[in-house]
Amino acid sequence: MTDPVSGGDSGWLVAAGVSIMGLIGGAITWLVGRKDRTETRKDRTEATRVAKLAAWHEELMARERLLNANQDAFQARIVRQLAEQDEKILGLENEVERHRIGTAVLFARVAHYDPEDPLLAQVSKLLGSAMPIIPGDLDHAMDDLLRQIP
Repeated sequence: MTDPVSGGDSGWLVAAGVSIMGLIGGAITWLVGRKDRTETRKDRTEATRVAKLAAWHEELMARERLLNANQDAFQARIVRQLAEQDEKILGLENEVERHRIGTAVLFARVAHYDPEDPLLAQVSKLLGSAMPIIPGDLDHAMDDLLRQIP
Protein backbone atom coordinates (compact mmCIF):
# COMPACT_ATOMS: atom_id res chain seq x y z
CA MET A 1 0.00 0.00 0.00
CA THR A 2 0.93 3.55 -0.42
CA ASP A 3 2.17 5.55 2.44
CA PRO A 4 0.25 8.64 3.32
CA VAL A 5 1.94 11.89 2.18
CA SER A 6 3.21 13.87 5.06
CA GLY A 7 3.11 17.68 5.33
CA GLY A 8 6.85 17.94 4.66
CA ASP A 9 6.59 15.76 1.62
CA SER A 10 3.69 17.75 0.22
CA GLY A 11 5.64 20.98 0.79
CA TRP A 12 8.50 19.48 -1.06
CA LEU A 13 6.22 18.48 -3.94
CA VAL A 14 4.68 21.95 -4.07
CA ALA A 15 8.13 23.55 -4.02
CA ALA A 16 9.32 21.21 -6.75
CA GLY A 17 6.23 22.00 -8.85
CA VAL A 18 6.63 25.75 -8.38
CA SER A 19 10.30 25.43 -9.12
CA ILE A 20 9.63 23.47 -12.32
CA MET A 21 6.95 25.96 -13.36
CA GLY A 22 9.37 28.82 -12.66
CA LEU A 23 12.01 27.03 -14.72
CA ILE A 24 9.59 26.53 -17.58
CA GLY A 25 8.46 30.18 -17.34
CA GLY A 26 12.09 31.34 -17.32
CA ALA A 27 12.87 29.17 -20.34
CA ILE A 28 9.87 30.58 -22.21
CA THR A 29 10.85 34.12 -21.25
CA TRP A 30 14.43 33.44 -22.33
CA LEU A 31 13.29 31.99 -25.67
CA VAL A 32 10.95 34.92 -26.36
CA GLY A 33 13.60 37.40 -25.30
CA ARG A 34 16.18 35.59 -27.39
CA LYS A 35 13.91 35.84 -30.41
CA ASP A 36 13.49 39.57 -29.80
CA ARG A 37 17.24 40.02 -29.37
CA THR A 38 17.88 37.99 -32.52
CA GLU A 39 15.44 40.14 -34.48
CA THR A 40 16.99 43.29 -33.01
CA ARG A 41 20.46 42.06 -33.92
CA LYS A 42 19.26 41.21 -37.43
CA ASP A 43 17.71 44.67 -37.73
CA ARG A 44 20.96 46.29 -36.56
CA THR A 45 22.97 44.12 -38.94
CA GLU A 46 20.64 44.99 -41.80
CA ALA A 47 20.79 48.71 -40.97
CA THR A 48 24.58 48.55 -40.75
CA ARG A 49 24.78 46.70 -44.04
CA VAL A 50 22.47 49.18 -45.74
CA ALA A 51 24.52 52.09 -44.38
CA LYS A 52 27.77 50.50 -45.56
CA LEU A 53 26.31 49.81 -49.01
CA ALA A 54 25.03 53.39 -49.27
CA ALA A 55 28.46 54.75 -48.30
CA TRP A 56 30.17 52.39 -50.74
CA HIS A 57 27.74 53.38 -53.51
CA GLU A 58 28.37 57.07 -52.85
CA GLU A 59 32.13 56.47 -52.90
CA LEU A 60 31.85 54.61 -56.20
CA MET A 61 29.73 57.40 -57.68
CA ALA A 62 32.32 59.98 -56.57
CA ARG A 63 35.09 57.90 -58.12
CA GLU A 64 33.12 57.60 -61.34
CA ARG A 65 32.54 61.37 -61.47
CA LEU A 66 36.28 61.94 -60.92
CA LEU A 67 37.17 59.39 -63.59
CA ASN A 68 34.72 60.98 -66.05
CA ALA A 69 36.12 64.46 -65.32
CA ASN A 70 39.68 63.21 -65.85
CA GLN A 71 38.64 61.42 -69.05
CA ASP A 72 36.90 64.54 -70.38
CA ALA A 73 39.95 66.68 -69.59
CA PHE A 74 42.22 64.13 -71.28
CA GLN A 75 40.04 64.03 -74.39
CA ALA A 76 39.88 67.83 -74.54
CA ARG A 77 43.67 67.97 -74.31
CA ILE A 78 44.01 65.43 -77.13
CA VAL A 79 41.57 67.37 -79.32
CA ARG A 80 43.48 70.61 -78.65
CA GLN A 81 46.83 68.95 -79.43
CA LEU A 82 45.44 67.45 -82.64
CA ALA A 83 44.18 70.88 -83.73
CA GLU A 84 47.61 72.35 -82.99
CA GLN A 85 49.28 69.55 -84.96
CA ASP A 86 46.90 70.11 -87.88
CA GLU A 87 47.83 73.80 -87.92
CA LYS A 88 51.52 72.95 -87.72
CA ILE A 89 51.25 70.38 -90.53
CA LEU A 90 49.36 72.85 -92.71
CA GLY A 91 52.07 75.45 -92.12
CA LEU A 92 54.80 72.93 -92.95
CA GLU A 93 52.97 71.83 -96.09
CA ASN A 94 52.73 75.44 -97.23
CA GLU A 95 56.41 75.97 -96.45
CA VAL A 96 57.41 72.84 -98.37
CA GLU A 97 55.28 73.94 -101.32
CA ARG A 98 57.00 77.35 -101.34
CA HIS A 99 60.42 75.66 -101.21
CA ARG A 100 59.44 73.25 -103.96
CA ILE A 101 58.29 75.99 -106.32
CA GLY A 102 61.15 78.31 -105.41
CA THR A 103 63.67 75.55 -106.00
CA ALA A 104 62.12 74.73 -109.37
CA VAL A 105 62.22 78.37 -110.44
CA LEU A 106 65.83 78.82 -109.31
CA PHE A 107 66.87 75.57 -110.94
CA ALA A 108 65.19 76.57 -114.21
CA ARG A 109 67.03 79.90 -114.10
CA VAL A 110 70.41 78.25 -113.44
CA ALA A 111 69.78 75.54 -116.07
CA HIS A 112 69.02 78.32 -118.61
CA TYR A 113 72.61 79.60 -118.32
CA ASP A 114 74.24 76.18 -118.83
CA PRO A 115 71.76 73.58 -120.14
CA GLU A 116 74.51 71.04 -120.97
CA ASP A 117 76.01 70.84 -117.45
CA PRO A 118 76.01 67.14 -116.28
CA LEU A 119 75.80 68.17 -112.64
CA LEU A 120 72.65 70.18 -113.34
CA ALA A 121 71.20 67.14 -115.15
CA GLN A 122 71.80 64.98 -112.06
CA VAL A 123 70.27 67.63 -109.79
CA SER A 124 67.29 67.83 -112.16
CA LYS A 125 66.72 64.08 -111.86
CA LEU A 126 67.09 64.24 -108.07
CA LEU A 127 64.74 67.18 -107.66
CA GLY A 128 62.30 65.78 -110.22
CA SER A 129 61.87 62.56 -108.25
CA ALA A 130 61.70 64.31 -104.86
CA MET A 131 59.56 67.29 -105.88
CA PRO A 132 57.78 66.71 -109.18
CA ILE A 133 56.66 69.91 -110.86
CA ILE A 134 54.30 70.11 -113.77
CA PRO A 135 55.43 73.11 -115.86
CA GLY A 136 51.91 74.39 -116.60
CA ASP A 137 50.99 74.35 -112.90
CA LEU A 138 54.14 76.20 -111.85
CA ASP A 139 52.79 79.66 -112.76
CA HIS A 140 49.44 79.08 -111.07
CA ALA A 141 51.01 77.57 -107.96
CA MET A 142 53.51 80.42 -107.76
CA ASP A 143 50.73 83.02 -108.08
CA ASP A 144 48.69 81.28 -105.36
CA LEU A 145 51.66 81.17 -103.00
CA LEU A 146 52.56 84.79 -103.64
CA ARG A 147 49.00 85.81 -102.73
CA GLN A 148 49.30 83.95 -99.40
CA ILE A 149 52.46 85.81 -98.36
CA PRO A 150 51.56 88.93 -96.34
